[in-house]
Amino acid sequence: MLVSLLALGLAAFASAVPTVEPFERDNPSLDDVYIKHITYAGTGCPTKDSVQNYTSADKQTFTLMFDSFVAQVGPNTGPSDWRKFCQLLVELHYPQGFQYSIAHTEFRGYIDIDPGITGEQEAIFYFSGESAQSNCSTFFTGPQNEDYSQTGNVPLVSVVWSPCGSETALNIESSLALHPATSDPNASGQITTDSVDTRIQYIVGLQWKTC
Repeated sequence: MLVSLLALGLAAFASAVPTVEPFERDNPSLDDVYIKHITYAGTGCPTKDSVQNYTSADKQTFTLMFDSFVAQVGPNTGPSDWRKFCQLLVELHYPQGFQYSIAHTEFRGYIDIDPGITGEQEAIFYFSGESAQSNCSTFFTGPQNEDYSQTGNVPLVSVVWSPCGSETALNIESSLALHPATSDPNASGQITTDSVDTRIQYIVGLQWKTC
């Protein structure tokens, strides 16, 4: 179940008019905020058929299922096999005067690595045209052979928010990487990402009007 965390925020407004009066808007209804479109590209999602997108009925959450997001290391592999990535572009519709940020992500997959091999799963979040970004990472050390589920509260609340006044796309750069064992050239392993679950957190702004 999605839990929308609502918080009031202020947007600075420069005006030559000496007095301005703010007015509050009601919190947005679920009909006003929804996921319009998701696009993706990268070595971990090379074709349209390699990713399935399941969006919730209220369009507040989405799940991506990957078929080709697998990093591998070992004999007969090279750097292009050791790291895979998928660049996601999420376009949301939301009312003027509101901002949003990612509150929660969960990455699920499978890891099977020999002793000496290390791995990393990372996601970087940023808005198109904005320099601020945030990331969350999980590190693995062999030996491991198990399903994994990594849940994190993304530290975007004080760092990365969508800009006011425009519907700006959210970028999620997700990557998997394995590092070969230096002591055993025959050591092998793989790591996969099966799904990415995302929840949207909203912040309600104050609009300003001149007298």
